[in-house]
Amino acid sequence: MLRKIDWILFASVMLLTLVGLVVLHSISLQEVAPSQSFNPVVQIMAALLGIAAMIVMARLDYRLLVRIAPMWYMVAIGLLALVLIVGETVSGATRSIELGFFEFQPTEVAKIGLILMMARYYSMHSHSLGKIRYVLGSLLLLGLVAAFILMQPDLGSVVLISAVWFIMTAMSSMRRVYVVALIVIAAAMIPVVSSQLEPYQQARISSFFDPAADPQGQGYNVNQAMIAVGSGQLLGRGLGGGTQSSLNFIPAQHTDFIFAVLAEKLGLLGGGVVIALFGVVIWRGILIAYRARDRFGMLLAVGVVSAIFVQTVITIGMNLGVAPVTGLPLPFIAYGGTSLMMSLFAIGILQSIATHSQELHFRD
Repeated sequence: MLRKIDWILFASVMLLTLVGLVVLHSISLQEVAPSQSFNPVVQIMAALLGIAAMIVMARLDYRLLVRIAPMWYMVAIGLLALVLIVGETVSGATRSIELGFFEFQPTEVAKIGLILMMARYYSMHSHSLGKIRYVLGSLLLLGLVAAFILMQPDLGSVVLISAVWFIMTAMSSMRRVYVVALIVIAAAMIPVVSSQLEPYQQARISSFFDPAADPQGQGYNVNQAMIAVGSGQLLGRGLGGGTQSSLNFIPAQHTDFIFAVLAEKLGLLGGGVVIALFGVVIWRGILIAYRARDRFGMLLAVGVVSAIFVQTVITIGMNLGVAPVTGLPLPFIAYGGTSLMMSLFAIGILQSIATHSQELHFRD
């Protein structure tokens, strides 16, 4: 089994996780505002549990997830409903359940649940996706999760799962005319959706197009992040250096804007290596999807890879001022135990597809 593991994928993910732990440790040594305080030990524990989950999943046959998918999906829906009732509200958003030393985020579980359910749905109905009712069925699966996440509210995660759903749909056997129609409908709904956004969400989009318009308001975060990225220059200011991070000019250093902190401390070289490592993860994931022996495995791999890709692009993009601020964590690096564990578990799914695709030939 060990010789069939994708060691390039494994090494890349481990390096990203290690970089995240090191940068988080350096941030924890600084004096930060109470709202930005965190315990790096919790992240280390999450990393260890996530690695264990990844190894266990890699050894299991991923086809077991076909049976587990409906239960995972329904449990995720239940947890999303529960967080609205007993969750902790921070800055107007209710996204986590306080478990003492750990904040559990059901949205991260729901992302995996939706990917599992969509892969199962599209693979089971692969010969019937030319019928409109199956298109509506997949939209229902997405809409149920999206509705609960919007109630938190967490627009960034809704954008992410919608993008993942669309990529999986495009890679399924659904008729292309339906895919094109969905693109047209989505584009037509943008003005309607934008008008229904909360004022702070609209301000984030406005600051994306013109950060200088409100430099002390919504544009402040992006401006400070871009200054930090630029001040890192080629080799960075060192783990203990960096004026923007050490003087707390960058908000949410351990979460939303951790890439800006990383770029300031490790420079263009360090930031470039991190981006390259993400590129390797995505490349290996695409290869695993391509080599999968059955439709379920292919779609499952596509879902995992697209989630990592979209989330990485959006998160790094908002740190560089080329994407709106969404609040999504940078996979494997940003602080968040649930996110880290689920990301590592998802890599375990990819490893399982890689190893078992080498052993057996399946039929759709």
